[in-house]
Amino acid sequence: NVSRLNVRGCKNLTVLDISYNGISTLPADFFAGDYSLRHINLTGNKFSEFDIDFGDLVNLELLNLSHNAIMTLSSSLQGKLDKLTNQKSESLTIDLKGNRLSCECRALPFIVWLLNTDVHIHDRDVLLCHNSLGVHTLGTLNIEALLSECNPMTIRLIVLSVVATFVGTLVVVSLIGVYCKRWKLRYWWYMTRKGWQQLTTSADETAFEYDAFI
Repeated sequence: NVSRLNVRGCKNLTVLDISYNGISTLPADFFAGDYSLRHINLTGNKFSEFDIDFGDLVNLELLNLSHNAIMTLSSSLQGKLDKLTNQKSESLTIDLKGNRLSCECRALPFIVWLLNTDVHIHDRDVLLCHNSLGVHTLGTLNIEALLSECNPMTIRLIVLSVVATFVGTLVVVSLIGVYCKRWKLRYWWYMTRKGWQQLTTSADETAFEYDAFI
């Protein structure tokens, strides 16, 4: 049970192998204080996302994330890995094989990062990624064509996002305004309804010369 596994502060730990344990998530500070850790083997688990704090992993050489369910790595994790690589004299290697990596338009920044990062991506050129057109290897992926295809879609997504944000904000502001003015609005509604009732009542009354007839 990984929730009971505590490796924080294990200063002499150099290799951690928790592969094939059905793990889908780890706390962000799971490796806090593990300054000597060099190899982390998480292969064969169920990670679909992976984002941890690498601040203390100054000696990390290998992060094995192969054969999980990862589609992309977050921009936050990309930045952490780049920063760690730039601080180290030894190379940092990441193994992502066996994951269903995405090369859809929304994953384009991740693909560009994979192709350009100083982090050593194990077997990068033969990694497979998936999009609506099929399965591609990174080594033969036409990144220029992908960029051209995705730019119009990206613009549409940005426009839709802005419109949705504006409409949502407008709705929220309107609801807040209605709630704050609810008593005044009720008063206006009451006075309007009362005036309408008086108008319709007087319209129905017919004037007679006498008050009664026998």
